[in-house]
Amino acid sequence: MSKSHEPAAADLREELAELIEDVLDVARARTGLDKEKIEELRQGLRDRLDQLGSDAGSVTSSIADQASEALSQADRYAHEKPWQLAAAAGLIGLAVGVLLARR
Repeated sequence: MSKSHEPAAADLREELAELIEDVLDVARARTGLDKEKIEELRQGLRDRLDQLGSDAGSVTSSIADQASEALSQADRYAHEKPWQLAAAAGLIGLAVGVLLARR
């Protein structure tokens, strides 16, 4: 995961932890609450779940956009400098071959 997505992922983990804690609170207090309080807690859980889904969707979209841009740049580089890319691939292949031959 790239560093630009770490805060968003941390926020999602935090939201999920809060959601789980709220669900557990409802389960623990189920017998001691009146109907209005239970409905209030349920609505709060629904709202948090909706927000979590929205946040997850935006993070996923952002990651997909960055991956697409990286692939586009790599493709552009390969078309602009094919010989450099071929030379780099050859050197990597040679290094792997030397390492395997040593065994």
